[in-house]
Amino acid sequence: MRILTEKRQGQWVERTVTLLPGYVFVYARRELPIRQKAKARHLYKVLEYAGGLSRLEGEDEAYALWVHRHQGQIRPSRLLAVGDQVTVVEGPLKDCAGQIIRLDRHKRRVWVEFTFDGQKRSVSLSAEWVDQPAETKKEPEETRQENQAEN
Repeated sequence: MRILTEKRQGQWVERTVTLLPGYVFVYARRELPIRQKAKARHLYKVLEYAGGLSRLEGEDEAYALWVHRHQGQIRPSRLLAVGDQVTVVEGPLKDCAGQIIRLDRHKRRVWVEFTFDGQKRSVSLSAEWVDQPAETKKEPEETRQENQAEN
């Protein structure tokens, strides 16, 4: 799921949207037997590579592991904009499996392109722009003390 922030009636609210409609990721420590897969209710088909391999590989595996690291919920990220560069300072985009292709500060959106199941996909995710990364942002009291020490 992706958690999006949207402006409704002048307030920013969260909305949950399916990240990849139609796909269900099953994480297992070992390969699942075909008969167990066949018992899954409402299962249309199992994604398979040439040769019948159903374990994800390459970019597909990297993407699925990225989703897993974030417990299946891709929450808004915090971005630091410096000139023409953008640095992700917090959130799932910090270790993103894709490439940022578009930014919209006004709507707090970032579009990320990634490859899954052999297809390039673009997903809109929420993001918040900050002036300084949280870990380097100084409290007003710290700044005041530094200024006094310099004088």
